[in-house]
Formats: sequence, C-alpha cells, structure tokens
Amino acid sequence: HHQLNEVFTKYSNQYKGVLVLTDLLGGTPFNTSMVISQEFEKVRVLTGTNLSMMIEGQLLSKVEDNVDKLANQIVEVGRLAVSFPEISFDTDEEKVEEGI
Repeated sequence: HHQLNEVFTKYSNQYKGVLVLTDLLGGTPFNTSMVISQEFEKVRVLTGTNLSMMIEGQLLSKVEDNVDKLANQIVEVGRLAVSFPEISFDTDEEKVEEGI
C-alpha cells in the first residue's frame, strides 16, 4: 500500500490526473488502487482493461488533460474493441488475398 500511495502522490503532483488501468474487478490490484485512490482527488481507476484501452490511453493522454474525459474515452474504446467476429470460409481468390 505504501508504494502505491507514493506513486499516486508523485504523479498527482506531476500531472493533472492519474488513470490506473487494472485487469479484474474485485482483484487485488483493483481493490488496492480503489482504496488508496479515495485519498486523491485526481486519481481514477478503470477495470477490465484490454490492449486497445492501453494503447488509446497512451495516445490520448498527450492531448486530453481532463482525467474524467480521458477515462470515459478509454472505456468506450475498450467496449468497441470487444467483439465476436465470424470468419467466412469463402474460396473466392480475391477475398482470400485480402486476408481476414
């Protein structure tokens, strides 16, 4: 807890906001981050993180300094990244060359 508190303090002072991306709701990283974040005005914790969210967060953080707007944008990107695609086994050569 002490190390995470130090990190939150450091980055809260350095930046306009801090986003913590965790994997599982109810998991130790999420629970610990949520408890400690309550002591900080500008720390937000997200859960269910996927790779799309991490990449988008890194890119958007360069242009968006409102931590709540950034969090909402990243969550939306994460939602859009989840799908259940179906692959067509069409033997048309033109489509096969294009890939999936």
